[in-house]
Amino acid sequence: MGLLHEKAMSVERGRGERNFMALEIGAVLRAIRKKKKINQETVCQGICGVSTYSQYENGERIPDILSLKMLFERLGYTPKGLNVYASEDSLRFWRWKRELNVLLVHEKYKELAMHLSKMPASNPALNQHLIQQCIHYVNGIIAEKETRDLGQAQGCYEKALMETCPAILCTDRIDGCIGASELFLYLLYLRLLMETRRMNQCQLLPCLGKVISYIEQGDMDDSEKVFIYPPAVYLWSRCCNEDNRKKHTELKKGLDLLIKYKSTYYMLELVETLAAPEESPMADRYRKIYGVTSCMYEELGIGRNGLWYQLRPDEMMVEDVGQYLRKARKKKQFSQEDACDGICAVESYSKIENGRHPSRNHYQALAEKIDVEERYFVDQLNTGNIEALMLRSRINGAMNERKYQEAEALLATLVDILGAEAEDNRSFIELVRGRLDYCQGRISIQDYYAELLRILNRTLNLDEIGKNTHTYTYLETKAINNIAFAEYKMDHLEKARDILERLLYDLQQECEGGEGQFRFHETKLAKLNLGKALTDMKQYGDAKTLYLENIIETLGRNDSFQIAELLSELAYVYIVEDQGNVMAAKRYLSYAIAIADLYEEREMMTFLVNYYKEQFGGAAY
Repeated sequence: MGLLHEKAMSVERGRGERNFMALEIGAVLRAIRKKKKINQETVCQGICGVSTYSQYENGERIPDILSLKMLFERLGYTPKGLNVYASEDSLRFWRWKRELNVLLVHEKYKELAMHLSKMPASNPALNQHLIQQCIHYVNGIIAEKETRDLGQAQGCYEKALMETCPAILCTDRIDGCIGASELFLYLLYLRLLMETRRMNQCQLLPCLGKVISYIEQGDMDDSEKVFIYPPAVYLWSRCCNEDNRKKHTELKKGLDLLIKYKSTYYMLELVETLAAPEESPMADRYRKIYGVTSCMYEELGIGRNGLWYQLRPDEMMVEDVGQYLRKARKKKQFSQEDACDGICAVESYSKIENGRHPSRNHYQALAEKIDVEERYFVDQLNTGNIEALMLRSRINGAMNERKYQEAEALLATLVDILGAEAEDNRSFIELVRGRLDYCQGRISIQDYYAELLRILNRTLNLDEIGKNTHTYTYLETKAINNIAFAEYKMDHLEKARDILERLLYDLQQECEGGEGQFRFHETKLAKLNLGKALTDMKQYGDAKTLYLENIIETLGRNDSFQIAELLSELAYVYIVEDQGNVMAAKRYLSYAIAIADLYEEREMMTFLVNYYKEQFGGAAY
């Protein structure tokens, strides 16, 4: 085994993903709003009426996926990993919107107009203001980047803002609540005015200042700020006449956010600016990092301009409620007639399985009849306690950074806060405890494997994986990834590969086109671990393909989490394969070192630098 590719699969230690299991999402909205002392009118202005929002909080009405996403943004809360069960009509729009982002990332502006014409027919269940905002936004990009009608582009961006937050265009300060996506649209609008000189620096600075003030003084969580502060401070640095020290301080604050939350959002712009000699006392370091990372983006075909215009990647994972019921029904060996007997007509039930969202009463009755959870929203923790949810995020962060003693203390506090709810959340608690016990040498890999199987068997048999008969929760995929890790550690390479391939097959079947596009966090880890197994089994071509796909998708989402590891594993494949490509190995290893350096992954960076010297001599860059 080579030094780079040590015998260790990656284990999900958590990034704060949030998905609420069998939970009334209204309780979560209400808890966040009250914690931040925001009234209902302020949260929902421009999105929905106060009475509608009140119904959301009271559990009398279920928010559509677009409204929910924006409401969370308004509350300054990031719903990472939240699983939402929606109709096929809603999913169709979600898929269309995701493909839009792919086109933007790769700067395929000619195809945008065609893609816009293929937008799914208006779904009355989705928020029409937010749909129209998206349409105006796309038309603005087409006008700006393809037809070069900058006046029309400006008008489109203004129309997009008018849909939900018209006041931002005409006031000196931002009052109330506004989401990161809305602020981003406003920055895009200001950037166009700056590039076309329709506003001079003196006019632009107050506009940028009110955005930065809102970000710094508002109730936005840092996990939300990372999506808007970096581009805001970058544009500000281009306009202001402040001394270089002040510019450097503000730019570094933006970069620190990216480092903390493993994001590449405007990373290239910030690093390039900090690399200017007059802007940064560490210019040489940033200059080297910028040179390497910009080459990486170019090689991978990820357009720099595209990153400016892409919509924020969706953190919520959307599931097909009809597919969920169909799989559960077939698993129980029920016919459609059996499932809906005494509840609704067979024709009505068939429409539910094929795309129509059930009414709340029908959904509850059908779930009870089939004997499954009534899923609208699914999370690792079954609680509406916002303090518990925030603690979970901190636990996952501590595990990710291998701060095991801190994670143990936080877990104990979480159990105390949950109280009687701890029993409902025992799978999450036990998964964390098991990982802590193994990582700290308190149990063997064999005992860890047995514990993981015990946890998984509460809801799923290992033999069911790969048969496309189950709709997975995040906790289940987490347990399965760790089971594969344990098999790998015990040198059961074929078993590890088999488990991961079957898991990926199931997750990809849930999504149109078989791309696993709505379960990014789960498929990413599984692909990384599968790549390691394939490498050890000398299936180098498959491993390289898997790593490259994973890297491109991750960077396309402005995500740096595990990027250095993915790049180094790809480099390792090029080193160990027959007639290895030395130049490719050097490039990818250099990319990995630059990312580890920038994101302050000190342990990994030290290891990779030493490995590079050992293999090739000299410095990577």
